Amino acid sequence: MKIQAERPEELAQTTQTTNGDRNRRTETSNTSDSPSDSINVSSDARLLNTAVQAAKDAPEIRPAVVERAKQKLLSGELGDPDKLAERMIDHMLKL
Repeated sequence: MKIQAERPEELAQTTQTTNGDRNRRTETSNTSDSPSDSINVSSDARLLNTAVQAAKDAPEIRPAVVERAKQKLLSGELGDPDKLAERMIDHMLKL
């Protein structure tokens, strides 16, 4: 079975549902003599699920990083703020 999702969050939900279904099927198959279904989740899907969960758990704003950036900007280490802003926007447009 191939799992397809449009967004990483959907994949994470699918994986969690799949794991829950697997546990229920295992319990059911232990009590009956009928053949059981099996589901194999690829290592890429597990890695993606781990990455999505880590991103969800990470804070959106890291105050220490923001403070360091402010200090560098104020001290002139980052150069001209307008040029920096232009480079940042250019970089984001390339993504």
